[in-house]
Amino acid sequence: MNILIEGHTDDIGTKDHNLLLSQKRAEEVSKYLQQKGIESSRLKSIGYGETKAAITNDSEKTRAANRRVEFKIYY
Repeated sequence: MNILIEGHTDDIGTKDHNLLLSQKRAEEVSKYLQQKGIESSRLKSIGYGETKAAITNDSEKTRAANRRVEFKIYY
């Protein structure tokens, strides 16, 4: 089993900044999982920035929901 770690951001800031931030967010989760004993070869991190918003970014509450990390399990 492998894990794809997807980082996301809200739409505040530049697209380039958000892309980098989301990548760093995903990589930090990957580091945490490695510290817990999951082999790095089973993990892949990718940042999507603001491109895959879960909901609209029209309030602080919804922007907060878009600042997230998601996992996809694959074999």
